[in-house]
Amino acid sequence: DLHTQYFQKSGLGFNWGNLSNGYKFLPRAEYKNVVLARAKWQLSKSDFQVLLDEKKSSYITDIGEWRKQWNIPQYVVLADGDNELLVNLEDELSIKMLVSSIKNRDKIVLEEFLFDIDNLIIKDKNGNGYTNEFIGILLKNTIPIATASENVVSLKKMEVDLDKSMKRTFSIGSEWIYYKFYSGIKTADKLLAEVIRPLTEELLDKKRVDKFFFIRYADPDTHIRLRFHIKELNELGNVIASVNQAIQPYMNQGLVTKIQTDTYKQELERYGLNSMEIGESIFFIDSVVTLNMLNLIDGEEGEKIRWQFAVRSLDDLLTNFKFNSNEKLILLEHLKDGFIREHGGSKELKLQLDTKFRNIRKQVEDILNQELDATREILPLIELLEWKKEQMEPLVEKIIGLKNSNELQIPLNDLLASYIHMMLNRIFKSRQRTYELVVYDLLYKYYKSLAGREKSKKKSTTIETI
Repeated sequence: DLHTQYFQKSGLGFNWGNLSNGYKFLPRAEYKNVVLARAKWQLSKSDFQVLLDEKKSSYITDIGEWRKQWNIPQYVVLADGDNELLVNLEDELSIKMLVSSIKNRDKIVLEEFLFDIDNLIIKDKNGNGYTNEFIGILLKNTIPIATASENVVSLKKMEVDLDKSMKRTFSIGSEWIYYKFYSGIKTADKLLAEVIRPLTEELLDKKRVDKFFFIRYADPDTHIRLRFHIKELNELGNVIASVNQAIQPYMNQGLVTKIQTDTYKQELERYGLNSMEIGESIFFIDSVVTLNMLNLIDGEEGEKIRWQFAVRSLDDLLTNFKFNSNEKLILLEHLKDGFIREHGGSKELKLQLDTKFRNIRKQVEDILNQELDATREILPLIELLEWKKEQMEPLVEKIIGLKNSNELQIPLNDLLASYIHMMLNRIFKSRQRTYELVVYDLLYKYYKSLAGREKSKKKSTTIETI
């Protein structure tokens, strides 16, 4: 589900950077005959209140004046990420559709509509015009981090295997059942700790499911995506009944606003055909640990523990996969650099990250110092991570075995980057990609300082020997 988020990198796109936060209007950006970015209006409720005053007798006139004030053309799109609603601001029905979509929002983003309604390029046999887009797929011969030679065989094998008639899509009635629970950001943590945690424990104890995993998502409404793997299909009815019983009190209180079931599509291209089930087992273990972590933290102190838990979890995962300190440094530099680019890569951002590390460096070093574990106040969380490492061991061995036999279809570092991304998504309740950047930067700087100390130590030893 997060594959599009994971690859949101700004290398081929145009980004206004910090300017986008300081201006309500951003003009169209062009280079020669290429439109790099459409004109954009970022409006707060006070800016578009005129659209909501439908009962005023001067409504249409007021909208005309409002358009002149903001220099907004007749045709615009209401932008919600990849979703866009075309609006004709001279058509009453179209305006009503817009109002219906924005009446409960505090902010909206309008973007210019680039097509000429009266002169569309793509037409059907009857002359009716259609808007269109062309999608080009660019294949890079070398894959970041991993070497090309590592993957020539595995990528070819992947292409062959994906053509086979294997099941990768699971709807209700199959071995996977997939739920979406819509709620607020804060409610999501409560839902995970107080409902989903005991629910999953019960289903596992009664052997109605043998694994599950969850992620946080927004489309654009925030929700939890929860998937259960049912070993015996005759248990499906019991699983559905248990879920309904557990979630109903939250529905009655309005804390969960909507429940949906959906089709689970395995991301084989991202996790590999022969390592997909291993990945799902890793997600399962990680979900169990995260649910128990959420049940143990609370309040402001809990938020401090949350990021420390994330830092330690990431380091533990790399240790699980037998990474030495230099390999950790290389991977974290790659992840950190990618996310800095995604967030604009400004000098100000880098200064903020540097300041953050200086302020909490001691805490980062402490949480990664295993010699302090026995005396920690958060010992139950450390014990959770120790349990996770034990459960991960056989799965790690399988992944490394596939790599050593040249059968791993996804480069190990790319696979790990996906595991880490999903792990941090579960831990943080909002702004996951921003927190992800901070965690990557903190660990990169820690590993870099560690490498510097080791280098100085070796140099000192050499001098003493001489």
